[in-house]
Amino acid sequence: MISKLSSLLEDRFIRFSVRFVLSLIVLMGVYRLYLWSTAQKEDLDWITYQVSFLSHKFAVLLGVANCEFSCFMDGCRIGVEGKMINVLEGCNGIKLGFVYIAYLIGVNHNYRSTIIQAVIGIVMIQFFNVFRRYVSGIERPRW
Repeated sequence: MISKLSSLLEDRFIRFSVRFVLSLIVLMGVYRLYLWSTAQKEDLDWITYQVSFLSHKFAVLLGVANCEFSCFMDGCRIGVEGKMINVLEGCNGIKLGFVYIAYLIGVNHNYRSTIIQAVIGIVMIQFFNVFRRYVSGIERPRW
């Protein structure tokens, strides 16, 4: 009985691991191709631009005075003179989203549920990424 249970758990873990790793490899591979094609066009990638744009809009919404927004090929800069944050490709939150999606694919068997959870999860990850950028730009009081 215990050996049967152990075998079942081991089998589930192996299936989860294979699905998770393969999903992550595919997602990262597609993303690398996307970044490569963007670099060939000598342009800033759309995902980093959108995260930067949302960070700027969020900062304006929260009342950051004279908040500037400018983008270059290497990333975007948001903030005010002397307190700019730089949003680069590596900090746009998409890789964390890929890990989350790969986890969902590894765990779930219902693909409709996986898609719904992935969309909601990516939106939440991006929201907190934008919120984190705003909070990190606030000058904290010295006690």
